[in-house]
Amino acid sequence: MATLDPRDRILALTLLARELKRALDGAGDTRDPATLPLLGATLGDLVQAHRAAGEPRQAANAAGELARRMPAGGWRTEQVDLDAQWDAAFAAAEHSAHANARALNDSVIAGFEAAGYANGTPEQRNLLASGYTNHGNAHRGRRDLAAAIDDSAVAIEHMEALRSALGEQWPPQMRNDAGDAVAQRRSSRRGSRQAARLLPESSPPTRAPQGTRVRGGAWQIGPIRAREAAWLCTACLRAAREQPAVAGLADAHGRRYHVGLEVIGPRGTAPVRTTWIIRTGETAPRLTSCFVL
Repeated sequence: MATLDPRDRILALTLLARELKRALDGAGDTRDPATLPLLGATLGDLVQAHRAAGEPRQAANAAGELARRMPAGGWRTEQVDLDAQWDAAFAAAEHSAHANARALNDSVIAGFEAAGYANGTPEQRNLLASGYTNHGNAHRGRRDLAAAIDDSAVAIEHMEALRSALGEQWPPQMRNDAGDAVAQRRSSRRGSRQAARLLPESSPPTRAPQGTRVRGGAWQIGPIRAREAAWLCTACLRAAREQPAVAGLADAHGRRYHVGLEVIGPRGTAPVRTTWIIRTGETAPRLTSCFVL
């Protein structure tokens, strides 16, 4: 198919994707397990073909289908090439399809981490950091500013480590990428402060246990004052002991995890995520953040 004229290749990929979707949607329990990976690879190729042809809207449509068909845990690299996933996430973001961009960037970051990019070449480490910047942009597009700030912080952490390692050899492109991450964090923080000013004046201040940040949609569960600190801390610690922890980024500073729980507050119940780190050389986890999803 690579030898076809670009327009013929797009047509062939479109027809193949249509037939594969028809086979998946109509097969029920008898579907061939090889069909979904083949559809993913076809959609990834279709995204890249549309982008090469200067067709961003069609590329975004194919990227949206790739996001919707994505299995739990993301596309494996043997199913959809990481370059194709990266291009698909970019195509979705370019057309403000932020939910699709976020899902695809999740898959890209998981692929980079599985491939060892966190401890790889400078180019691989910079790609991983840029993946977090892109992920943050998708969160910011969905007005999830707290998550955007977290993503940009991880990106900056990686890029600062690269700057320290490379010194004067830190390439201009990597410096520009670091500047993008810093600008994204600054913009998200500014947006977060503006959103806080828009809250009703009657909304009481939200406070957290010492050393913990409570942010995001905390008003869903009601005010958290000093007297609520004890039960919030107890709930977070109980969840850390009893709920499964999802492993995240591992780097020179340590391994990060997040744990979910349901918190019942004065105004109602809301899902809360706590984030933790086990620092390099330590065995005990440290609580780094706590926020309402």
